[in-house]
Amino acid sequence: MAVLLMLALSACDSGELERLRAENEELQTKVSALEEKNTALREKLKELEKPKITESERDDNPIDQFYRSLEVDGCTASMNAQNESWADAWEAEARGLADQLKSHLPLQEDRDLVDAYLNAVEEQVQRGQIMAIYPIADLELSQEERYLVSGTLRMILIPGQRIRAWRDAFYQLLSFLPEVWDDQFLFDPEAVHLDLP
Repeated sequence: MAVLLMLALSACDSGELERLRAENEELQTKVSALEEKNTALREKLKELEKPKITESERDDNPIDQFYRSLEVDGCTASMNAQNESWADAWEAEARGLADQLKSHLPLQEDRDLVDAYLNAVEEQVQRGQIMAIYPIADLELSQEERYLVSGTLRMILIPGQRIRAWRDAFYQLLSFLPEVWDDQFLFDPEAVHLDLP
């Protein structure tokens, strides 16, 4: 009887052992598949973390290249026209990218968020127009008086602030969903050149 009991136990043990081996093999297969998937996801994450545009490319864009290459006559009106056009170009670029971004967002609440972001940039520009003249203004005066007495230099400082705000907005939008950008600036230097004095 003891021998039969031992044989029964060893038979159970070998059946259990086979089941555990099979389960172990199955789990090892799943672990291998998950490791492969994890490796692929890490590679994808590395790609997504790479900036769409590097810092040097950011400084080497067609808009800034064009406007930096222009020679204006040095009068305030010409410099103001150049800077206003430069700011308009960046605003158009940011708004164009925002439209591309919104076309890839299925939910209205996300599209509304992009619009809210652009509204915040507009508000930043408005505040920046006041703050842009701090270096040349008498800060003891009210904002309105300060603006009136700051002279023609404000006509250069204010668009410069707009350029920075809209350029930054463009690159921020690009960082949110870089794969939607088609790597093409909307900017057309030939069309802009005709608008300058």
